[in-house]
Amino acid sequence: MNEKLITALQNNDDEALLEIELEDLKNNPSDFELNKLIALTYSNMSEYEKCIEYIDRYLEHDVNIYDEADSYYIKGQAYIGLNDFDSAIGFYDKALELLPNHELCNLGKAMVCKSKKNFDEALFCIDRLSDENPAKNQLKVTLYSEMGNWEKCFEYIDSENNLVFKPTTLFNMNQYEKSIELIDNLIKNGDTTLEMMSANIALDNLGLQHPEIADEIELKIEDLENHEKINGLIEQLDDCWAKFYARAIGQKDMIKYIEAIENLKRALEYDEHRYETLIDLADAYILIDDYENAREITEKALEINESVRPLELMCTISFATEEFVDCISYSNRILNMDKENYDTYITMAFAYHALEESDMAIEILDEAIESNPKSNRFYMAKGTIYEEMDDEKKYIECIIKAYEIDPFDIMPMVSLTSHFKEKGNMGKARRYYDEILTLEPNFPKSFEEL
Repeated sequence: MNEKLITALQNNDDEALLEIELEDLKNNPSDFELNKLIALTYSNMSEYEKCIEYIDRYLEHDVNIYDEADSYYIKGQAYIGLNDFDSAIGFYDKALELLPNHELCNLGKAMVCKSKKNFDEALFCIDRLSDENPAKNQLKVTLYSEMGNWEKCFEYIDSENNLVFKPTTLFNMNQYEKSIELIDNLIKNGDTTLEMMSANIALDNLGLQHPEIADEIELKIEDLENHEKINGLIEQLDDCWAKFYARAIGQKDMIKYIEAIENLKRALEYDEHRYETLIDLADAYILIDDYENAREITEKALEINESVRPLELMCTISFATEEFVDCISYSNRILNMDKENYDTYITMAFAYHALEESDMAIEILDEAIESNPKSNRFYMAKGTIYEEMDDEKKYIECIIKAYEIDPFDIMPMVSLTSHFKEKGNMGKARRYYDEILTLEPNFPKSFEEL
């Protein structure tokens, strides 16, 4: 193995590796196996069209059944990268015709079918997975929970998930007493801090999913926090604020923001410089539109750690208070630290648009698209700006492009439905609304509500 190849492999340098592989193929055109290696390297580089090109070159030669099936799997994965899920399934199927128990193809097809809500086919593929595959039961748990089949979900919960997930599943099976009993047993008999904290998490899960029992759950959390083992854990961590912080997080998720704020403020009494708590407190203030306090707390966090997260909060606060120049300034500071912080591109674009510098807004979104062409969010943002500029042609082009990138995202169709309703073109609006129902049969809003 030559030195350049060793260096490329050690450094995970795909570009250098590709250069070596292409040179080898040029010098040894009869070594068709190189086409497969090149295809895999292109796949690692997210250059999926080139991956498909070279795997097709490889398949032009006589290969054994195992290599042929693997090649179809590689093509399927490439089409996933191109958001062409139907083609991906087609190549998974070609591989499975050759090797019905091909582990990776069954796993890949199961994931695609699950995302398309084709649960029967997903289950068929999951059942083909070997019993040694740890993903098998985990996928069944996830799948049955999405289907609302809690009895089956409970059947496949393995020991790894028992502590946290079983109480919630029992509750969803209308076995409320058993759910609470399981948590109580964890609290009374748990021998490890893991079991005790798992009981705490399980209670939080119940509270999040079933706010109607929030008060009862909160009492149990208080009992749990007073438990000797939980107190022992807190002492081990040397953080008295932890129990207040943990409870506040749960209350935030249950829209109990005011109580969350009070608990976070209590946590800061133990350590006023606790960076994570300052960030969560600022976030909680933003959630109740208290931007003055949010700004004050975020500025304290910035003094401790001038990192991306507090700058993101300042960006949000500035935009909400219509301080768009400041918003742009914070956005630039974020992007200087993290060029791939794509939410910031969108915020900055809308700030420029609010300042009536829409050309600059579009330019920023185009920069984001060039950096991450597989995300449809930037086209949705461009479409919104063009719609507000009354440029209907470009608006439609952007929203259709967003749909083409991710055909399972209903938001492009929601946007087009609302747009054409406002324009009085009910025929087109109805057609796009029908597309929404095709993608999401249980879409909560009627045509009239959009």
